[in-house]
Amino acid sequence: MAFPTPPQSPSSNRSTSREGSVFGSPRGPVRLVSKLGRGSFGSVYKGMMKDGTKCAVKVVSYDSCMDAFDFEHEAEILEELQRNSKRLRNEHIVDFDGSGCEEDKVGLFFFPLADHGSLEEYVRNVGGRLDGAQSRRLLYQLNDGLAYIHSIGIYHRDIKPANVLMSSSAPGMSLF
Repeated sequence: MAFPTPPQSPSSNRSTSREGSVFGSPRGPVRLVSKLGRGSFGSVYKGMMKDGTKCAVKVVSYDSCMDAFDFEHEAEILEELQRNSKRLRNEHIVDFDGSGCEEDKVGLFFFPLADHGSLEEYVRNVGGRLDGAQSRRLLYQLNDGLAYIHSIGIYHRDIKPANVLMSSSAPGMSLF
């Protein structure tokens, strides 16, 4: 059973200096449309490919060697997961479409866009709670995703509603 579409949140249209920027991706140019959120390691934007395909783009600015190391380490983990997912695919882990760097010390990660946002936003937009059946189904699906990444030696260290992305087909755990 799919999760229903919640009403749109008015806070999703905040402007930022990176909106409108165009970056190269493994699948061609991506224009940043709007900022979706900010984490401790970067900001995530809704991106638009030349063909109209929507994607999520995590933009990481790094000023030090340590920041560059952190970006490269995260890229290696995601690329390892991508290689493994060709063998052991799991629908409850958000796919990784690749990474890239720009000359001005900007690292980029590309992902499919989750059409219902994060679990945190989803719960807020549907009135603040999920019913018992939805909660049980969600926990079962996320446990399936966690078991998968643990089976290939990857351990998520930041599990929270903001890192669970909701699509119409299934929730997925974000590793970015």
